[in-house]
Amino acid sequence: MLGPLLSPGKGPAAPRPDQLGAEQLLFDAECTDGPNGPRGGASAPQVVDGVSVALVQRTPAGKSGRGWSGDQCQFEVKLADGAGKPTLLAETHVPPLTTITALVRAGAAVYLSIGFNGYTKEFPRGGNRVVAVDACEGRVVWQSKDGTSNGGLLLLGDYLISPYGFTSERRYVHVLDAHGGAVVQRLPVLENICPSKSWAPNHRPSDRCDAPGQLVGAARSPRVEDGAFLVDTNTGSAAFSFR
Repeated sequence: MLGPLLSPGKGPAAPRPDQLGAEQLLFDAECTDGPNGPRGGASAPQVVDGVSVALVQRTPAGKSGRGWSGDQCQFEVKLADGAGKPTLLAETHVPPLTTITALVRAGAAVYLSIGFNGYTKEFPRGGNRVVAVDACEGRVVWQSKDGTSNGGLLLLGDYLISPYGFTSERRYVHVLDAHGGAVVQRLPVLENICPSKSWAPNHRPSDRCDAPGQLVGAARSPRVEDGAFLVDTNTGSAAFSFR
């Protein structure tokens, strides 16, 4: 078992290089729900960090809880240089009305956030999960619980960090064992920097930045900045110290 990685608060920590987490949105218009339904037509494979992701199948999936229709999508994930074997992400891994929202790679290990932009209760079979793929053997190694990831992924050695939060839903940072998917830590997100260096360009003098607890739901942009781990929220940023 891995030991804890993070501690609440923004105290001093050992120097760490700045590192941005992964945040992408692949095949959003084709797969997720929308007021006008999904977009038709063929879509070319997309390559992220040397990983090719292809949309290989779409079927109508009905409507979400907010009354918008979308598709059930299946994806093929493989290394873009042709090494290894392809992995099929079917309905077991990709719920209806969801798509790939982040991808991070370490060698043949590929981690994907599978999610949607909405409340958990609005989606019929869940989502906002992490799927870990072995691109050498062409298989899914592990899959997290729903409600684990919708704001990006950051890989730090043996740890995979995944924030989750949406509007009035509570916000958490999940620290996972990158090898087996076990939850090492689940920490609440509370603003304690107003604003952070990265968040500052979006800040206006009239914006709130008053640490409103768990009332405002964003938890996005995982990164290492000035030796601390940070995520952005609706009104500021939350910092955590490394143990």
